[in-house]
Amino acid sequence: MNRDRRGASVYVADDHPEVLNGLVELIDSAEGFSVVGSSTKASIAVAEIVALRPAVAVIDGHIADDDGLRVYRQVHALAPEVACVILTTGVTSEWGPAEAAEAGVAAVVLKQLTEFPLLEVLADVTKS
Repeated sequence: MNRDRRGASVYVADDHPEVLNGLVELIDSAEGFSVVGSSTKASIAVAEIVALRPAVAVIDGHIADDDGLRVYRQVHALAPEVACVILTTGVTSEWGPAEAAEAGVAAVVLKQLTEFPLLEVLADVTKS
């Protein structure tokens, strides 16, 4: 992780180590972003996001030990200034994009898109 470079700070949480590593590499190598932390566990992610207070938290919608929207709500209750982008493979039975938007999630990005817009979404979310 490139903690020394300037740019919007990003925290990444995904329960699949290969996906997590790919997301960290993608975001950290992009100009304007710096990954400040990552985790494969929701409980660790919540604690670290609250402690680090990144500009944006990118959270897997189906993280193994919890649900991405529930993780966002926990983070938002303790660090409301942290924006959240949820990554998902599709609409879950537990929540949908409308419920995520109503809860205050900055964006929901589908993982299976051939043109993965995560960096563009992060740029939009971190604009001042």
